Amino acid sequence: GAVSLSPKLEMHLLRLTSTQQRIEDQLGILATALARLEQQGSSSVGRSQFNRRIHAKGQASEAVDRLQQKMRMEDPQKAEESEEDGRGAADASRGKVGRSRSGPDSPQCDGRVPYHTLLTSQGNPYQQWQSRIMYFHWKKQQAAGGACTEMEGFTRLCATPNGAPDGLESEIPTIFTHTLPEEVIASHFYFNVLNRPESIRQLLASPSLLAQITSSFVLVLETDHVLMQPIPNLATPTQPAAYVFGYMHAQPAQDYIIKRYWPEGSSKQLQPVGPSPLLIHLDQLR
Repeated sequence: GAVSLSPKLEMHLLRLTSTQQRIEDQLGILATALARLEQQGSSSVGRSQFNRRIHAKGQASEAVDRLQQKMRMEDPQKAEESEEDGRGAADASRGKVGRSRSGPDSPQCDGRVPYHTLLTSQGNPYQQWQSRIMYFHWKKQQAAGGACTEMEGFTRLCATPNGAPDGLESEIPTIFTHTLPEEVIASHFYFNVLNRPESIRQLLASPSLLAQITSSFVLVLETDHVLMQPIPNLATPTQPAAYVFGYMHAQPAQDYIIKRYWPEGSSKQLQPVGPSPLLIHLDQLR
């Protein structure tokens, strides 16, 4: 049967498709004009205009794709019915738009370097609530990134006693790790945050767990991070990317700790970044 869309969503779809149709019409006119100019030996101006129109057409198509992805995220069944049946309030426009014509492996996505997001957490109710919010926004920004997004996989690294499931694994892709022993946490002033790097250590030490990671690059996040826009992969195999915290500055009194792990370094050379957000190649993370 017909698929019902909200008036606001229908208006956006029709407006975007109308813009795309006008661009396609003008492309046909420009193509004819360009052919004539080439015959006359003065095609440079025509080609420049043609290229600008192609760019505008691409932007319109991307905007339509983003809107369709938003529909899929909010109501996948309704969006799928609308795409497959081609009926309902947006039939005419969706017949023109269709599915995305590009994909991660298409020529349009050349240079794409995907990464896998690791969300370090624990299984308590507070961090479960945070994890739900974080994962919702991750999916939202992954969809907004379009067909060529570098935001590929997502895994919640959840530390629980004995690695027991916490019940959220049906909602969020999850790998369970073991929390540190109580006496270890107590010896570090009950700093439970130690379970975050411990979860990363357990992941890297386990070939079976690592097999679930879809990329050689990972983005390490925490449960109180909320993504407001798609994140590109800014890292290279030898250069990670991290968020700068303006208040995190190492002190000379900490040099003895720094040199324990970085003998040639010092507090003056240490960058003001934390363990997350961090985009890094797995070889460097090891």
